[in-house]
Amino acid sequence: MASYVTFIPFLLSYPGNRDRGEGLMTDRADVSGASSARQSATADYRRVNAARRQRLSMLEEKIEKLESELRAIRSMPRTSTSTDQPPPQDTIEVETKSPNDQAIRSMPVGEASPTFERTRRVTERRPPTDLVVSLASLYFRHIHPWFPFLDVQRVCADMGSMDEPALLYYALFGVTLPYSFDSRLDQASSDSFWKYSKRSIFVDVLEEPSYSSLEVLTVLVLDLSGMTHGPQVWGPLAVATKLAVQLKNTDGLVFRTSTEAENSESLSKSDGIFRQRLFWAIYALDCTVCITTNHHSTLGNDHVQHFLPARQQVWRENLSEADDASLTPASVFSYQLELFDLSRRIHRVGMECSTLYNNQGLESTWLSDFHNITTELNSWMETLPSRLFWHNHNIIEDRVPGAIRPATFMLYGYYYALDIYLNGFLAIPCHFNFQSDSHLDIRRQCLERCLNSVQALAQIVTKVADQTVDKLGWPFAWSVWVAARFLTAQRYFTGETDPETIAKVSLFTTFLSTMGRFWQISASYARILRRATSDLDAGTEVVQGTILQLMADLRVPTSHIEDQFRPDSMLHGVISPGQSVSTYDNPTYMDVERLDTLLPVFADDTCFDMSQDQDNWFRMPLFASSAYQQFNAPEQE
Repeated sequence: MASYVTFIPFLLSYPGNRDRGEGLMTDRADVSGASSARQSATADYRRVNAARRQRLSMLEEKIEKLESELRAIRSMPRTSTSTDQPPPQDTIEVETKSPNDQAIRSMPVGEASPTFERTRRVTERRPPTDLVVSLASLYFRHIHPWFPFLDVQRVCADMGSMDEPALLYYALFGVTLPYSFDSRLDQASSDSFWKYSKRSIFVDVLEEPSYSSLEVLTVLVLDLSGMTHGPQVWGPLAVATKLAVQLKNTDGLVFRTSTEAENSESLSKSDGIFRQRLFWAIYALDCTVCITTNHHSTLGNDHVQHFLPARQQVWRENLSEADDASLTPASVFSYQLELFDLSRRIHRVGMECSTLYNNQGLESTWLSDFHNITTELNSWMETLPSRLFWHNHNIIEDRVPGAIRPATFMLYGYYYALDIYLNGFLAIPCHFNFQSDSHLDIRRQCLERCLNSVQALAQIVTKVADQTVDKLGWPFAWSVWVAARFLTAQRYFTGETDPETIAKVSLFTTFLSTMGRFWQISASYARILRRATSDLDAGTEVVQGTILQLMADLRVPTSHIEDQFRPDSMLHGVISPGQSVSTYDNPTYMDVERLDTLLPVFADDTCFDMSQDQDNWFRMPLFASSAYQQFNAPEQE
């Protein structure tokens, strides 16, 4: 560095205005000095370059060594149990490993590890600021393309202007943990950081509700809904839907922006738009979660109607009716919201299906509602712009820009899943009412629709598998699950072993396993399907409460199937003493059937006497896991 400084006096003493004779003598002396300086600088440069090459060589050797160790670890045979003690941590105690870790510590027979026990043993710890900021930025690469409700400019501008990250960044940190390869995110750190973020958000939103805290809670609900469909997400979602009502302007009163905001602070047009987008984001989460359950939404239609007139303007602000060349993730999401409108009604039709028993009046009304919503679902496809049009069940890549491709895949995936979900009630009827010959034609039509939609989803999965799986949300995993569950139920009832059907279920299961790296619920779907397929292949006798019995009855919601295979089920079925559990002997068999689906799968603790391998998916902890630890885990056989 010092050698380069010698050039400065040379430049400053250049004889620009001096006479030629004096300047010539000075030039010769300066040129001689400059030549010496250049030689010195060259020598220094060579020494620095040699040191740099040496460091690069050392780094390359270390990388090669790490890669060889990684290959050696992956080549080691996988064992179903492990008695190795976990390495000591500084201040954290963790009992179980992540859902993607292959080695799970064995437990004594009859002992389970409830979720609350695992949570209690994790010591919460605040994540480093630089880690929070770096992971928060991953949100806009992997999640924002299909869930674009945040103001990107505001979030990114605030990201670099604060010493302590706001809670929003902790929420973004939690939901993007599976996408990070930071080596600091081992099992213990991921769990402790995520527990700190989750509980900080809960306390803040309950004690100091505001627009900002509701925005944070929405991200957390997204995170939790990607882990479970059970009560652990219902509570936060109920709070979010209740507070979402306050986003509307009522008699000149609006929800405060934050605890620091001035009372007289006015809202700009942009603020108003993103407040409405936040409402629709909560609406979307409410729709996607509720359709996996057997209960109605807590977000009333009157509140939805308040925001509905301005919805297109909020999401398609810069999109003209004639030109769809400027399609953005936000404009594609507006069409997704139209599907969510239909999904609310389809879910209602599905729930009413469980109330039909020997009542001709209710049956006729239900069939009328069924036909109406089916017609609306068909006509929805015609409202899509030409750039999003599905041509012959194949997405033409040059017609779908890369920026909106993930949202487009999710749009069509959800459409075909709703088609299967709705028509499945008649294609594979569990009601005696619809099993008669008088409904034969409609059963055939519904079966054909379901199979066509399954085929379309299989083509989408084939297209997506190696391209955009890391940019798809868990609702797409639900779509694939619906298709795979339908095929499994069909095989269960018909007893037929169709190679094409088996291949599709295998395709869906493999894809869900891949997507499980990013969304835990997708891994749960895959494990459920593997267990059901294994029972079908083995010809296992189906009894009340088994996974096949639950999956085959399409009236049983996905959340119940998930919950009943936990070691600490949150929903317990109760049947009065002496009450018949047979649907054939009991005149109110539908009421009993709904309770029967909540019975334990095993009469005793034999379920805990199984090998503690990865297939025992009900031991999955409700914690986020980083891509780093997933990448370093041995591959599943």
